[in-house]
Amino acid sequence: MEQPPAIVILSSSGVADAEHIKGIGICRQLAKPLRRAALLDTIRHAIGASVSTLRREPQVVLPPTSRKLSLLLVEDNAVNQKLGVRMLEKMGHDVTLAVNGQIALDTVRSKQFDLILMDIQMPVLSGIDTTRAIRKWEQGRRRTPIIAMTAHAMAGDAERFLEAGMDGYVSKPIQLGILRAEIDRLTQSKIRNEGECMMTDPNSSGASRVNLPELLARVDNDRELLWDLLSIFKEEFPRYVKSLEKAVAGMDTAEVASVSHTLKGMLLNLAVANASASAARLEELARAGETASLRDAFAAFERDVHGLLPEMESYMAEARS
Repeated sequence: MEQPPAIVILSSSGVADAEHIKGIGICRQLAKPLRRAALLDTIRHAIGASVSTLRREPQVVLPPTSRKLSLLLVEDNAVNQKLGVRMLEKMGHDVTLAVNGQIALDTVRSKQFDLILMDIQMPVLSGIDTTRAIRKWEQGRRRTPIIAMTAHAMAGDAERFLEAGMDGYVSKPIQLGILRAEIDRLTQSKIRNEGECMMTDPNSSGASRVNLPELLARVDNDRELLWDLLSIFKEEFPRYVKSLEKAVAGMDTAEVASVSHTLKGMLLNLAVANASASAARLEELARAGETASLRDAFAAFERDVHGLLPEMESYMAEARS
């Protein structure tokens, strides 16, 4: 008798109870926007595969990255320390090691890093508690991206890590390609801001609404897929905005909540963070019945999406060139 297909739920609206979803036959849950590392780990879990049972690909030697980063590796296991430092140095980065969370916190207070790789289960101070302490200390200071490293990814872990202030996670045993992809995703915008080439809309006022490196990472740098996604967006986005405008004018809270929820997910998946947050605010107000604030919230949304279509069109032209 064949095994039934595994079911994974995707949600941008919070986390269901882990025990409850297992009880109704759901394998795992993932938060939108999806991360490639989390999706791959979930697929492996769903089909009962481990790294050792998957087809082995020929070993690929990754060239050093285009920019040397200063990384903090927080890991208490000696074997993992050696392996982690070696992997990161092979990528061309400078690595500082902290053997527990308290040392990591002290180190962050005395030295600036481009990114932190944080083990979750550690003595003295856990990875979650360390991250929260770092984020508290960083208030008013530069924010450093943090990647969680965990050997026992469970349903809801991704959301728990994000709520603690982390920016992504990789599952142990760590694979070089996945780790590098996460590091690139979280540091690419900094590289671009420090002088490297970035596509921009020549007609814009200068502020990019789309996090292009994040968007390219989500499509695995597939320019054809990017063009297809942006074509769909160009066709559907104006229709949804008109529907939202009409619903706000009529104080139709149910329709405002529905349309803004759709726009929130659409914009989040295309790495348009500010506008997605504005759509989320509209959805929140509509569901709470706060009609007095809807017009102002819609005006804020319009400001955040102003010029977005021309910017997307410039990316479409680049993707096809």
